Amino acid sequence: MQIKYTNTLEDIVAFNRYHHQKSDTFKKQKNICLIRMPIVLGLLMIMFFILSQEVQVLIWGTCLIVFYILIFLKAWGTGMDKVCQKVFLEQDTKSVICEHLLEITNDGMHEKTDLNEWWGKWAAIQQITVERDMAFIYIGPLQAHIIPRGRVVEGEFDLFVATAQRFWRDSQAGSAGA
Repeated sequence: MQIKYTNTLEDIVAFNRYHHQKSDTFKKQKNICLIRMPIVLGLLMIMFFILSQEVQVLIWGTCLIVFYILIFLKAWGTGMDKVCQKVFLEQDTKSVICEHLLEITNDGMHEKTDLNEWWGKWAAIQQITVERDMAFIYIGPLQAHIIPRGRVVEGEFDLFVATAQRFWRDSQAGSAGA
């Protein structure tokens, strides 16, 4: 069974956004920036208020903390997307942003583009995830085959993903017993 699809820069950004939302490391980093930093700023504000006895310190300090949180929330989402786009556009992307042919076999998956060819056994696949209209077949910690439903040229998205998940689960069950 095979599927042919085209990847765009938007697909790469969507994968990175998904990965950042699900990654424990990025969640921890966001927690540090969104919770701990305002607490530190709040403690500094209270210290300056105690030293100066000026109510303006509390007012301006509170405004600064609220402004920081709002800017951070805006920048976290759009900032990640922009950084991902810039990093990707710095490199030659002809082998990624192109048409892909991905094939399921009994032994694993085989991918072809005009410039690359990849072969991996089912044990090499770390996870298969479907998020909205995209499937991510992870072949590394930050690397996946990204299959966008809307850009499938040949093949059936749902059937392909279900078949890949079945083969992958079967291989995981087989390796657990080994």
